[in-house]
Amino acid sequence: MKQNLAGTGAAELARALKQLGVSRVFGLCADQTNPIFCALPLEGIEVIGSRQESAAVHMADGWSRATGKPGVAIVGGGPGHVNAVTGFAVAQSAATPVIVISGQPPLHTRDRNGHQILYQADIVRTLTKWAQEITSPNIISELVSRGFRIATAGKPGPVSLSVPTNVQEGRIETSANYRVRAVNKNTENFAVTLDESITDARQAISNAERPIMIIGGGAWWDLERDSLSRLVSRTGIPAFTIEQARGLIADDGEICFGYAHPAFNRTFREVRNSDLVILVGTEFNLHTAAEQKQLLSADTRVIQLHRDAEQIGICKAADVAIVGPLKVGLEILASACDGIGSLREKHHGWLRHIRNKYSEYRNEWRSLHETNCNDASSIHPLQVCESLERYRSDRIRIVTDGGDFAHWPRIYFPARSPGHWMDGAEIGALGASLPVGIGAQIGHPAEQTWVFLGDGGFGFYGFDLSTAVQRGLPVKVFIGNDHCWGIERRLQLAHYGRTVAVDLPDIRYDRFAEILGAKGVYVEDPSKLDDAVDQVIAHDGPAVLNVSIRPACGRPLLD
Repeated sequence: MKQNLAGTGAAELARALKQLGVSRVFGLCADQTNPIFCALPLEGIEVIGSRQESAAVHMADGWSRATGKPGVAIVGGGPGHVNAVTGFAVAQSAATPVIVISGQPPLHTRDRNGHQILYQADIVRTLTKWAQEITSPNIISELVSRGFRIATAGKPGPVSLSVPTNVQEGRIETSANYRVRAVNKNTENFAVTLDESITDARQAISNAERPIMIIGGGAWWDLERDSLSRLVSRTGIPAFTIEQARGLIADDGEICFGYAHPAFNRTFREVRNSDLVILVGTEFNLHTAAEQKQLLSADTRVIQLHRDAEQIGICKAADVAIVGPLKVGLEILASACDGIGSLREKHHGWLRHIRNKYSEYRNEWRSLHETNCNDASSIHPLQVCESLERYRSDRIRIVTDGGDFAHWPRIYFPARSPGHWMDGAEIGALGASLPVGIGAQIGHPAEQTWVFLGDGGFGFYGFDLSTAVQRGLPVKVFIGNDHCWGIERRLQLAHYGRTVAVDLPDIRYDRFAEILGAKGVYVEDPSKLDDAVDQVIAHDGPAVLNVSIRPACGRPLLD
């Protein structure tokens, strides 16, 4: 007997998503989500399927990173919900507002050995900003609306909502009508501390001789490219970007100098000589604060601008904190620099020093080529980057994975435009770059999306290439195939002098891609690399280049 979805919790959930501006969701169907899946098209919401639950969350994550809007993923309950855990972790690490709606068996079966019944909210509570189980169809719209607001407020992050099947199929009471309002981050009411902060910021900048600005993911959600570039240029302070801010100011070697990470950018190591660090939309962590590498001296002063007061003072106390919209905070800093006549000239020598260091660092790649690319019998990851550089433009999106191979393009290619340079696995989850890249390409199409990952990483989400095939996406996957878990092989040999369980079979991933309907190309001869790259780039649709790379290439800047 066919069920009528009108007036059910599933229909109410679809209505709420539509009113919140959702036109597309990513998901994997399951018994516990069939009512939702069938209700969504009735509201004109497209459902894009994945082959694994975490991949659905990764795609929603990539969509959100590319569009600047919350992403939505819908997965099954029980094992489906648990399979999505890695997706939650990556979105949390990347500070992406992703709302994950999980199906769930009826809660009254939980203590009676019910099928696939788990405490789903508890499982992901530490990986989310908010995790709830919806217990009645009458509160679905309210909790979905709250979930969107929580995911996008302050420092963005994922939200989990589990909806039992009896709630999805239950009837909405007419008195339970909840007015859903679309989230508009630009009209949120912030309390900005202006009085003492202006004076203190002006004084700190005036006293500084070697300031550095680190711009993080918060800027992606708060600032437009033109306004950010204009405000940073007004300060005359050298800037570095990290997280979703990569490309928000182009790595031009004039005012912005690349990745704010000591392992991926030698120029950034000059932060050890700075006397003032200005954090914009980000916070210190063990990479940027670099306690173990002593990148910051004890007397380096800190100005921190953030929308989220909870992110102030992590790892290192902020001498000045401006909590509120980043545009307002940057206006304060720019005005402070404008008001101190000799300040830009004072900082100019330091800026010139950073420019010279950046130039030296980029020139270092020439010596890396001479060291690594003279073996005519095998391909080095740097050669893959150099071959692709012939096609690189601001319209190409780059998504990098974890692993030694992906570190070469991560460091080789500067970030040039917003939303077109992504660390697909912020937390280091292998393979996530592929579904993140697919979601990003669907959300905000680039001329092409280049995904870089190792053979081990491709094994996690390789089947999700079928989503790119179904939609004819220009997603180009470059697999560095060294037939092993490269980082672990390197570390085991370095620390123990032997390897255990790190070797992988030599699989023709190009043929696997062809089975899925993509173009597959294999190359192992350096003299044929350019031709192989040409074929992949020229193909109209998804393609995989399976590159047999030299073993034990490591990664650049491994010092």
